[in-house]
Amino acid sequence: MKKVKILSAVLIMAMLLGAAGCSKETGSNGPGETASEVENEVESEIETEAPATSESASTEQVTDTPEDTGDEYIGHEFVFEENIDPDTTFFEHSVTIYGTEIMLPCTLGDLKALGYEPYMDVYMGDLEMDYMLNGEPEFDIRVMFEDPELEVDEEDVKDLPDDMLVVAINVYGEFPQYDFNGVKNGMTEDEVLSILGTPAYELDLREMGHVYYYTDKAGNAYCFSFAHFVNETGPFVLKMIEFGSYDRLVYT
Repeated sequence: MKKVKILSAVLIMAMLLGAAGCSKETGSNGPGETASEVENEVESEIETEAPATSESASTEQVTDTPEDTGDEYIGHEFVFEENIDPDTTFFEHSVTIYGTEIMLPCTLGDLKALGYEPYMDVYMGDLEMDYMLNGEPEFDIRVMFEDPELEVDEEDVKDLPDDMLVVAINVYGEFPQYDFNGVKNGMTEDEVLSILGTPAYELDLREMGHVYYYTDKAGNAYCFSFAHFVNETGPFVLKMIEFGSYDRLVYT
């Protein structure tokens, strides 16, 4: 299993605070807290030994190269396709949300036809959508458009064209109940791994948990997060899945 270590506090906060869609105060069953602004650029830290000074008190300093431990330290330049574990399974089915399989990419109009309605503004290419049931918001999802710099004011969101391409989706919390080849929210890491097998790769957040990636034959990535706060106690269960275009997911 390929393991990748991420040592960026910005990345971790993006996962813990920016993973969920914003909930309205009007009764959405989705998560109630979201970091509205999360810096996407992350830098990885590579540990080096302290510079050594020669016995002759020379002013020259020598820095040792970090020992090759077999682990990779990556930043935002990480390329998903070049790091897929050859033993992973390439799936054919996408995520099912509220009984409907959503294949990506799709259009904004496709999601509207399934009962999703946009609300709030578009920020950094992301849009919150409510799933409406009997005229009331049942839960929310966060959809991501191709352009990560797209911003649209809330009053103009209703005028977004239906043919806008949605390339990734984020689902967080107990609502909605989603399914990916038998994996559902609330499962433990062992349960997820026993169902899906070897991940395409794994993000090792050390004492803050793990994130597992899988992929499908169309090239979409599926991200299962078990990230948690350092002092949080287990058991840790699956609360968030992101899927779609790798370069638009939170964990890049």
